[in-house]
Amino acid sequence: MKRIVTYAMIVLLLTGCSQEHKTDPITKPFQPSDQQSPPKTEIVLPEVISIPYEDKYVEFKLSALPFLEMYLKTSSDLHKELSSIKLHHLTESGSGTFYLLSFACEQSHNLCSYILVHKETDGSLSMPVADFTKFHDAVFSPSSEKVMLQFNRPVSPEKAMSDLVIIDLNHIEILRLKNENLTRDVLNYNTSILEKEWINDRKIRIKIPDAKIPADEKGAQWIEFDL
Repeated sequence: MKRIVTYAMIVLLLTGCSQEHKTDPITKPFQPSDQQSPPKTEIVLPEVISIPYEDKYVEFKLSALPFLEMYLKTSSDLHKELSSIKLHHLTESGSGTFYLLSFACEQSHNLCSYILVHKETDGSLSMPVADFTKFHDAVFSPSSEKVMLQFNRPVSPEKAMSDLVIIDLNHIEILRLKNENLTRDVLNYNTSILEKEWINDRKIRIKIPDAKIPADEKGAQWIEFDL
């Protein structure tokens, strides 16, 4: 009988020791990572920008240039982008001045985006006209109500591919060029434009270096477009 009691006491002691040393799994407390990226600083844009032109500065409300404003909001160097904006004076109108504004320039080839801006006494109107290209020149229609803008993209030091943008200055809109007899695109930087001219306010012609186009008596290869 004494042996049975002794054995029982030993079993109880062993069971109690086993329970005292039983532990729950350790869960590592959450610690925020020290490598988290710092919050991005919001770019604060000026309400008015001043762009140098010749010996003066021309001011524009940035809200009147929404495409430029959108681009500047994503810029990593606002001061650099603002200082690289350039103006090309196109013409005066009865209510203001037309400018071609260049921005977002790619430095190696000086290829930029362009916006037409009509600066009036009571505000400005703007419209994007070309991207990743270089402004060549502007030619006005006989009535001066339309303008033909030529843009070039260089493919070598001696050669550039060209495109034309025709703008109605009264309605601030781009006009489509049409020639139903053409079987291929000779605009949109597909060839070089050597010369161009207005025939009248509704028609232009361009000269391109392409043997597939019939030459006139002087050897020039001309193509006409209606507006």
